[in-house]
Amino acid sequence: MEHIIKHFNIFLASVRMEVMDRLNDIHIGLLIMVTIFVQIFLSVVFFQALYGQTESIAGWSLSEAYILLGTWHIVGDISWALFVRGFIRMNYYVTSGSLDMMLRLPMDVRSILRYRNIDIFLHIPPLVVGIMILFYGISNSSGPVHWPIYLCLLLCAIVTYYSLTVMLSSVTFYVPNLSINYIRNQVLELGQYPIAIYKGLAKLLLTFIIPLGFMFTVPARALTGNITWIEFVQALSVTVLFYYVSDRVWRRGLARYESALG
Repeated sequence: MEHIIKHFNIFLASVRMEVMDRLNDIHIGLLIMVTIFVQIFLSVVFFQALYGQTESIAGWSLSEAYILLGTWHIVGDISWALFVRGFIRMNYYVTSGSLDMMLRLPMDVRSILRYRNIDIFLHIPPLVVGIMILFYGISNSSGPVHWPIYLCLLLCAIVTYYSLTVMLSSVTFYVPNLSINYIRNQVLELGQYPIAIYKGLAKLLLTFIIPLGFMFTVPARALTGNITWIEFVQALSVTVLFYYVSDRVWRRGLARYESALG
């Protein structure tokens, strides 16, 4: 309990510092926020235009597509608010020598990367919009809503998102000057569409190698009761597996790291 309280206090202190930093550069923060809202708006317009030509795509209705889109935004915004920003800066920390200083601190490097780069101020507003999209989809769907299973799988999705982010950031230990942020963002963009629209090798890749299906599609389907217990267990298993693999990959990469001077 004492350990949890300590981390919670560090988290609150990090949030206060982050809010103060954002308020000092409020014009930049507002510009980024506007950009995020424009992206959300364009996503909604795209789905409206797409479903203006048909009532179903790969078995998904418009309301189900909105549930998926809302889920995709919720997972992404929570992840960005809590940990993404620190890990995507890994190439800078490695090449500038900042990682050397982190290694001297009495805290796990991954915890430092999370706490010192919290971005709640910027991502709470789009998170609210993502929740609104989710509830709009629910309001236009029929049948019962299964919140306990959905929330469980939503947590699994965030953990898997974290694991993928850590694994991709670990590449920096081997190729310090490589920025994987663009590749990462382009791949995760695919998660806002039903996994059923992909076929063959692409579907296999986005289900088990890069588990976008388990991160976004499965939770969205679970909310309206459209998954089996086998899929639920598979989602839990994928979460545990990817977290374990990300931990091993990170530890191996960190053990290989010497210093910014090589």
